[in-house]
Amino acid sequence: MKKMAEKIDEKPQEKCSYGAPIICYKKTVCGDESWVLIQACCNHWDCNRCGIVRAKQEYWKIVNGAQALSHWQHNLFFLTVTCRGGNLTKSESEESYLEWTDKLNTSMRNHASSKNIYWSYVAVTERQKRGMPHSHYITTFCPIDGINVTLGTNTTIRSEWLQNAIIRSGLGHIYDFNRIRSAAAVSRYVAKYLFKESLHTEWPHGWKRVRYSNSWPKSEYEGKSTEAFAIVKKDDWLRLKKIAYDGERVSTSDKIIHTMAQNRGYSVSLRELNIV
Repeated sequence: MKKMAEKIDEKPQEKCSYGAPIICYKKTVCGDESWVLIQACCNHWDCNRCGIVRAKQEYWKIVNGAQALSHWQHNLFFLTVTCRGGNLTKSESEESYLEWTDKLNTSMRNHASSKNIYWSYVAVTERQKRGMPHSHYITTFCPIDGINVTLGTNTTIRSEWLQNAIIRSGLGHIYDFNRIRSAAAVSRYVAKYLFKESLHTEWPHGWKRVRYSNSWPKSEYEGKSTEAFAIVKKDDWLRLKKIAYDGERVSTSDKIIHTMAQNRGYSVSLRELNIV
């Protein structure tokens, strides 16, 4: 757990592979306002810089969301679904997996609504060793016919309704479904799949590696607006220079921003901006 936390806290030293612009935004801490320079996140998983930035954002949204639901007294469950076996090819699974999981999600959401069950989930998808996608869910959903079954030394949940819904959706009949005892531990377990080799796993264009229901708790800054502008042209740097000359504090923790400014031939240096 400590190693994962250390990895999460690492600051990216790479430049965005897709050329995301520098963003200047106003930050307020305890009533003290200042301007901060960062490079925007392009949100591409395969970007050397932004892939890890995106993974960190999703990691904390998963962890904090699960803990919030638990704090609000919702029971949480851990569901794993996968593709069917047989003659299914990797390309066929990639082409249809989104459709299959959409059908399953719709079935679970409708069942939850009809039985007055609170509906919220996050699903993280990774590849199995055989190359097929499979997904891990953290959800508040449990079918009304779900019962505890002891298999060897483990206790799991079995549901005829869920089994049939999974098969009808087009997925494989094998699934794993358990009650979550520790929201913090399981959410970190699921979120770690966004790191590992997943950062370098190739997926089809537009693939959804992590999905949330609309009811999943929002992150602290989601939906909040702040004063900000992109630095794309020389005039944008001059605007920032005027902000600094007016006595407002400007800061950055990104060493690459200075190099980016120099490489683009701007006359405004970080020293002129009184960067601290």
